[in-house]
Amino acid sequence: MGSIEDRMNSLKEELKAMRATGTSGAGMVEVVVNGDFDAISVKIDESLYEKEERQTLEVLVMSAFNDAVGRMRKAIEERTRKVATEEYGFFK
Repeated sequence: MGSIEDRMNSLKEELKAMRATGTSGAGMVEVVVNGDFDAISVKIDESLYEKEERQTLEVLVMSAFNDAVGRMRKAIEERTRKVATEEYGFFK
């Protein structure tokens, strides 16, 4: 086991590589974010491309992105807590 600083730097890189997927509109819109909360993928059902669906599409993309960010925050918290507990005895 290295120093806490080394382990935290390693954990930071591990978290950056994580992915979380958020969806909205019953799966019609899907957004994937990484551990830096950058959107790395967006998938949109073709039925939403119609011009009159623009406002709906904007809301669905925003909702899917927010869902993905929320899932990533939870995953980061869980992973950080696990490392802190297992390796350093914190949160026991």
